[in-house]
Order: sequence, then C-alpha cells, then structure tokens
Amino acid sequence: MRTKARKRTSSVPDDVSTTSGCRHCGDSLDQVPYVLREDKPYCLGCDSRLFTHSCSGCGQSIDSGAKDLSYKGKHWHDWCFNCGDCNRSLVKKAFTYTEGQVFCSACSMQSLDVKCNHCDEYLKIGQKNVEWDGRQWHRDCFHCFKCGHLIGDGQFIPRNERQYCVSCFDRHFAPKCSSCSKGITNGGVLYAEKPFHQGCFNCTNCKVNLIGEKFTSCRKQPFCAQCYHELFAKRCNGCQKPITRNGGCKFVKFEGQQWHSECFKCSKCGENLVRKGFVTDKLDLLCVECAKTPPSKRDLILTD
Repeated sequence: MRTKARKRTSSVPDDVSTTSGCRHCGDSLDQVPYVLREDKPYCLGCDSRLFTHSCSGCGQSIDSGAKDLSYKGKHWHDWCFNCGDCNRSLVKKAFTYTEGQVFCSACSMQSLDVKCNHCDEYLKIGQKNVEWDGRQWHRDCFHCFKCGHLIGDGQFIPRNERQYCVSCFDRHFAPKCSSCSKGITNGGVLYAEKPFHQGCFNCTNCKVNLIGEKFTSCRKQPFCAQCYHELFAKRCNGCQKPITRNGGCKFVKFEGQQWHSECFKCSKCGENLVRKGFVTDKLDLLCVECAKTPPSKRDLILTD
C-alpha cells in the first residue's frame, strides 16, 4: 500500500512575480496558484487532467491536496478506503484484496453462502477462489479431473463439464498432429482429413510452412508452388525448366513434347516458330528456310 500526497500547491503572494508558464499548456502562472511536479510548474487545470486518478470508492477525481491511496493499480481517497463489507476505514490497517475490493481482516474471514464444489466447505471472503461453469472451488481444491494435479488459477481445458490440465487433455483427448504426433490443443489445420498444428503444416519437400501460402496437392501430400513445379511439372524440351501456368505462361505441345512459347524456335537460326511452318529433324526443329539445305525427307507442319 502506498500513501502519498497527490499535489503540492503554491499560492503566489501579490508582491511576487513569476515569468514561467504552465509546462503543459503554456498559460502564464503569474499571481495564480499552481502545482510543482519534479520542479516543473503546472496550472491547476492541466494538473487535474494529466495527473489525477479516479477514486475506486466514489468514482470522483482525487483532487489537489487530497491523499491518494493506491493498491494494485487502483486508487482511493483516504476517506473512501473502506472495507467492502462493513464499510470501516482501512487506512493504516491490515486488509485483503479480492476481485477489486478491499476487506478488513474480520470480514475477510466471514463465509460466503457458497460451498466449494470439491470439499463442500464454505468459501470465505478474501480467499483465492476459482469460478467456472457456474461452480466455485477453493483455489487449492481445483484439480485436474484425470491426474489430480493442482490447477489452481492456472490454465486448463474443459471437456464434458470436467476440467483437465493441458497435459492430460493433450494425452487423452486432443487430436494428434499428422506430422509430429503431438496433441493439438489450440487451432490447427485439417488437410486431406488429417489434422496438423499450424506450425507443422509444411511443404513435403522443402519443409517451408504453408500457412497463408499457395500450395498444391500431389499424391495427397502438400507441396509449395515452387517445389511442385520443380518436382512434378512438365519440362520444356528447349530449356528443360518447368512449364507452369503461373502468370499466364503459354506453351506449345507437339508429339508428346512441350515447349515454352519463347523456346519453340529453330535449332539452327533461332527463329521463333510459333504460328509458323517448321520441319522436324529427329529431335530438332527447323524453320522452312533452314530445312532447305541440305534437302531431306521431312514433313512440313504449320503450328496453330
């Protein structure tokens, strides 16, 4: 508990003049009351807006000159710092803090009209209790239904109106990740009717994570776009690189082989043969002009 005077106000005598202004708004402080904070002057209005707190008891601002009693981030006027049950002042007295309220020692030992769901004894004001699913427990009575481990106010996972520690839920109930075989207790991805942790849903080949990325399925396995093209896409008979449809890629097919449009060219002069006549010479493609010398027995073909 910290008790401190909120403000130190100085009234300037009539025969004293000051040339300093308010640190925040800049208004002159000549002949007017002001507040010094770390040797910096503030007018009363700015000091009230910038530094005062609201009292958790009455809801009003803790104004200049009043004592500000603070605990766990809450603030009270000294006359509002009272027991939440009997309303007796707690200034300079022992107290307990429960769910945002303060209680004197006597009231904190009184029983609530609620019994613990485990031991069937009454809960008391000021004790640390756990409330879940309309039921309440003493903190030290809130255990994992499976292993009996104390959960207290820690993390647990509910199932069929029973509470389980994370380890037991993971081991007995959580779906198992198809990659690491560990339980999935938060989120997850379902692919080809198989569950994965989000961090385990990776490309089958390069292992890059696929969450939020484009991927392709092959043999019921996920592959990133790059690996799929490298491993499974048909290859250009000219450059031997994968032929993909990304970015509207155009290609030519002929007698079971395929070329990128830009790779479909004469093997001798390099002229592009798309939509032009060409001649095959074993594995080579020749434009009509290059095919004239030396003459050979070839079929003349016109591409679409």
